[in-house]
Amino acid sequence: MVDTYDCMTSNYFDRQLAAYQTTHNSSASDYALLGVESEYLLLDQDLKPVEQLIRDDIIHSGSSFCRELGAAQIETTTRPFDIKREGHWGLLEDILRLEKELIYQATRRNCYVFRGGIYPGLLDNIALTNDRPHYLDLYNSIEQSVKECSQKAVNGIPLRHKSTRYLALSQASQLNIQVGQGQEMLDVLNTSYYLSPLFMALSVNAPIIDGMITGCMDVRNILWQIGYDSRTLKEYYENKQCGIGLPVQFYSSSDKYWEDVKTQIIYCNNEDTALSTAQRLFRKAIRLKYCKSEASHEVYLLMENRYISMQQSAYSDIALHLACYTMLMLLKEKEFSYCRFPFSYLQENFRNACLMGDKCDLFFLDDNQNLIKGSASSLIDKMIMDIDYYWKSISRETGDFIVEHLIKMLSQKKRLHCFTDRQNPLDEDTIKRFINKQILHQCE
Repeated sequence: MVDTYDCMTSNYFDRQLAAYQTTHNSSASDYALLGVESEYLLLDQDLKPVEQLIRDDIIHSGSSFCRELGAAQIETTTRPFDIKREGHWGLLEDILRLEKELIYQATRRNCYVFRGGIYPGLLDNIALTNDRPHYLDLYNSIEQSVKECSQKAVNGIPLRHKSTRYLALSQASQLNIQVGQGQEMLDVLNTSYYLSPLFMALSVNAPIIDGMITGCMDVRNILWQIGYDSRTLKEYYENKQCGIGLPVQFYSSSDKYWEDVKTQIIYCNNEDTALSTAQRLFRKAIRLKYCKSEASHEVYLLMENRYISMQQSAYSDIALHLACYTMLMLLKEKEFSYCRFPFSYLQENFRNACLMGDKCDLFFLDDNQNLIKGSASSLIDKMIMDIDYYWKSISRETGDFIVEHLIKMLSQKKRLHCFTDRQNPLDEDTIKRFINKQILHQCE
């Protein structure tokens, strides 16, 4: 990992950050607005990722779609919603509207829309988006700085390609919450990290890579960690911060957070975009980012949950995101203190959740702030009851929606547990059946 960066670029970063902090919209209290970014993979008639030309043609068909790291990946973004005032239906309908348009455009080009955490099929080549300054040059430099040993295997399974490349086939559903600055920013960020293993255990959806059962329920987040950890062995043992996965401890100040973001400008060759590039490359499981509205030119600070893999339906995505939002609100009301929770336990929790889903055990703080250990499944059951109680006085309909789909999701996850029992290759027909179950159709 590079310890120094260009002084001029550093000054640009500082100035841009100060300008955004000064002009930030300060009305963002109680995590007012929510939005969702959804990543999809486009497949051809042989259930292989399409060429970039097809993906780009779909993007050019309208303003609703954006490109992603993978040449066959495409992203949609909802408008912001005030859940307490507007309810969950508007956010759900916006995602379904975007999906319907994407399926229509894909069908016109004889291809499919894949909705899953990672593409499970065999591939001889994995293509990144062919944009030199924005993707290729950038990710080539990152790959060169990553330890060679981390590119060889995941969970003991040899990889045919560099682990960084498989991320061009991995998809997430990312929740964005508008937050305030200062202590509110720190509280929502750190509390979200505390909650992340619980939601990881509930949302696992990426057990197969390159036609191989990996022995873990969500290999996607493991690939992110090993694929972009550019620390030296000495830095690793010193527990030094890196720009990927989980932090090494809870953030104690906003200055400390932005100093960590700033380390990513070593990959930036354009001073004018120092802040935006560093924010984009700070690929933590949860991160903060300043955004400016093109319409109003107002500046907003968002917290982005990036670790949740795409589920099989938009209903499951929204239920997960609203559950996360609800738990943040509940812990805020209880004046929950994450400071008493050892961060090394959080890291262990997250790793175990990726491996075993809701079958793992997790450390957590009980209602009296005592550190105890319990099964993820029992914690999820308690969480569902808390969510049901919270929404009774706000919107019975929204509460019922969240609870119904979380329970349904738990029953669906049971089918994935067979993928943690063994590590072996799958035959082509089994892989195709697995892919077909995650392809969207117009009626959905």
